Amino acid sequence: MAGGAAAAKRYAEAAFSLAQEKGRLSEWEEQLANVSDALVSTEIIPFLQTPGLTSEQRLGLLDRVIPPVDPLVHNLVALLLLRSGLPLIPGIAREYQRLVDRFKGVQRARVQTAVALDPENEAKITTLLKEITGGEVVVELEINESILGGFVARVGDKLIDGSTKSRLLQLKSALREGRLAVED
Repeated sequence: MAGGAAAAKRYAEAAFSLAQEKGRLSEWEEQLANVSDALVSTEIIPFLQTPGLTSEQRLGLLDRVIPPVDPLVHNLVALLLLRSGLPLIPGIAREYQRLVDRFKGVQRARVQTAVALDPENEAKITTLLKEITGGEVVVELEINESILGGFVARVGDKLIDGSTKSRLLQLKSALREGRLAVED
């Protein structure tokens, strides 16, 4: 699989370079993500690799499954199809997104909360993460009921744990060690 990751990275870098040259970074980012989602959700990749299909049949089926995309993005996907590289598409899309984010100075934060956030609280967390990181942050929300309340965020290699569960564990530890004074 490491070879697949390296190949996905090379394809993503080539696509990034071409998209940058054409001034289409954001459009291609969205299109690659959409193609990846379409291929994964339809589970068609194994079928497209069936030995009995001609190249024309494979391309025809592919065109029915993927959304309309820039001709150069389509050429990349068709090339991958013909080289049995379609399983690389999700990795290519992820790596391409990482390259675009780095180019734009954007960091992605995976934020877990116990319940879905309203837009106001999502904006507060985004603002807090921007202050902590000192840059632009795109928040990707996940529900994780085990954290009880608050949030846990991962931005790159940083972990920001503002969860109720974490605070309760800290309180438990402090009580065990006798670090909490009882006031009368």
